[in-house]
Amino acid sequence: MNSTDVTYGRALKIWWSYAWRTVVLLLPVMFLTMIIMFSVMSSIMPFPKPGEPPTPIHPDQVAGMMGKMSFLWLVMMALNITAQVLAMRWMLKTKWSNFRLQVVSDD
Repeated sequence: MNSTDVTYGRALKIWWSYAWRTVVLLLPVMFLTMIIMFSVMSSIMPFPKPGEPPTPIHPDQVAGMMGKMSFLWLVMMALNITAQVLAMRWMLKTKWSNFRLQVVSDD
């Protein structure tokens, strides 16, 4: 195994390889998140019909809303991190024209 320096060109290839894979994997996550967020938000505060004034949020609803939004944030972060880890693993299997990345242990 020969080691080589990471030049600017190679770094750009590595970054682009990771970036587009992350975008591809995050698109389904974003759609799923929008569906979940719409269902959670509509249960917290119903959307008014066209022409109707919005219903105000009562102070006793804020605690429940914050709990649901915190849970939604945790789900979104877990999905986001999972997609990025999958993109990283996918990128590490890539072989470019004159190099490839390899994880080497110190043992």
